[in-house]
Amino acid sequence: MNVSPPQKINIIVAEAGLRLDRWLKQKFPQANYSGLQKLIRKGQIRIEGKRTQANTILEMGQEVRLPPHLFPLSSPDRTTTPKQTIDPKWVQVIQQAILHEDDHVLVINKPTGLAVQGGTGTRVSLDEIVHFLPLDCAADLRLTHRLDKDTSGVLILAKTARDAAWITACFKRNEIEKTYWGLVVGNPQEPEGLIDLPLAKRPGKTGEKMDVDTLQGVRARTRYRVKQQKQGISWIEFYPQTGRTHQIRVHSAALGCPLLGDGKYGGKKAHPFAKRTRLCLHAQSVRLTFPTGETKTFVAPLPVDMSKTLEWLEFH
Repeated sequence: MNVSPPQKINIIVAEAGLRLDRWLKQKFPQANYSGLQKLIRKGQIRIEGKRTQANTILEMGQEVRLPPHLFPLSSPDRTTTPKQTIDPKWVQVIQQAILHEDDHVLVINKPTGLAVQGGTGTRVSLDEIVHFLPLDCAADLRLTHRLDKDTSGVLILAKTARDAAWITACFKRNEIEKTYWGLVVGNPQEPEGLIDLPLAKRPGKTGEKMDVDTLQGVRARTRYRVKQQKQGISWIEFYPQTGRTHQIRVHSAALGCPLLGDGKYGGKKAHPFAKRTRLCLHAQSVRLTFPTGETKTFVAPLPVDMSKTLEWLEFH
């Protein structure tokens, strides 16, 4: 009798930070949750060949081993199959947001307010929408990293599993240069510097939240440079050296200068004006070196709402 070998999946940047059980439900929404828990307890689902627990936090590059019967899809490393009801307006929005396409990647200027991946309470996500784009590669597009729902800017999708593995490896080796533009409330003491504060996830009533944790946190590093300062607001360029969840938001708040509009980490201080704004953080550019040796920089124009905020504050 032939016995199928176990399937193995490597965690990509976009999946790092998820709990194992939530990752499994995203991959296999048709699977019974209690059944998944049983497989984990029996050791049939493992991480790096070792027994694990349902609440284990996944890290980029880790190998998850699963029994073969969990893979009813034709491509085992694909995420969940797209829903069949997507508003055509969203497809049009993403079409207009395409910054670059070649044989390996599709680069999008993600709009603010759109979740990258589905989850509890999320009605529509970019990961679903892209499969409905009128492109030959649409069915195979894969996320390689994430942006917060309210963060806009450059997002890279891979066209094949091989491309996704290459980009994930680049992120893991810190070979991809990312630049973010943010408006923060207050003025940092130093005009430029390095924020090196470890972060850890904390449960909360309002969803996942990150905190500085010098004992159990994972190392997180962000360089920054102040561009301009007006009316008690600083326009800053951030250069994250690592890719932790909410990293720039937490590091900015740790400076005593929360991002404008970021009530989650800045509280009332993040809303100093009567005119409230959204989270003022934008992934402005990503610099990536291809296997051929060619280096490309993808730049995302500021969205209209953030541009208007800069104008209102009289930044140039």
